[in-house]
Amino acid sequence: LELSIEKFNLSDLLYEVRDSLKLNASQKGLSLFLDMPEQTIYMENDRRRIRQIIVNLAGNAVKYTDTGEIKIHAEQTNGKVEIAVSDTGPGIREEDMKKLFAAFSRINIPGHSIVEGTGLGLYLSQKIAALLDGDIQAKSVFGEGSVFILSLPLRYKEAVS
Repeated sequence: LELSIEKFNLSDLLYEVRDSLKLNASQKGLSLFLDMPEQTIYMENDRRRIRQIIVNLAGNAVKYTDTGEIKIHAEQTNGKVEIAVSDTGPGIREEDMKKLFAAFSRINIPGHSIVEGTGLGLYLSQKIAALLDGDIQAKSVFGEGSVFILSLPLRYKEAVS
């Protein structure tokens, strides 16, 4: 995987992601919100790969949520940025949480139709996040929704040296 490190405005990237998913969300009757700090967050990292991860996380939220909302929240702390994608979807059972980032893993949610996909999105997103010196954490309450948190350094390690 070749990385392309560049300086970019995270707000612009998040608006792009929101705009690319807005139609799918509105067709399902879902609200899609973007919550960012007032100050601009600049990153020096692989913009394209970070966009790929966020599109995957937010796209999954839209795909699995039938009613309610999806929120993308960004926050900068201690040289890192956290981007949280939360939804009011069906949530994930505790015993299924360990399957989330496994290759070709699919989780069936009782009472919900099976959603199309390969089971590779979260696996690849986690691998890319790790390559960029970050990670993805997931929290969920079954029946209430989930939140996926992408944590990355503001500056990729090679950009720092």
